[in-house]
Amino acid sequence: MNWPINISGIFIQQIPFVQGLPQEPLSQAIKINLELYGSIDSLISAIKSGKGNVLVVGHSNTVDDIVNKLCGQVKIASDLKDGEYDNLFIVKIRGKKFIFDKRKYGYPSNP
Repeated sequence: MNWPINISGIFIQQIPFVQGLPQEPLSQAIKINLELYGSIDSLISAIKSGKGNVLVVGHSNTVDDIVNKLCGQVKIASDLKDGEYDNLFIVKIRGKKFIFDKRKYGYPSNP
């Protein structure tokens, strides 16, 4: 299967309910191992020191911290609501500049 984006890494949080989500079939399809991260700081360091596109799967109470630390400023003001599953946050790194884009995907969480 061809994917529109080349993904060089998939990072997931070390919490049980994150495991088993859509990142597992994706990792199998593109033959990339899932990488567990413990702290947000270790994740940010891994992303900044790596190359290529990565998928980060987090929880509603960590996604804002991850995006904000990557961008170096507040892009997401607070934790996400527990029932929000249709957010896709894209952070592009261009040199020393971070570009943030918020999108929706899939079935709307609040139709």
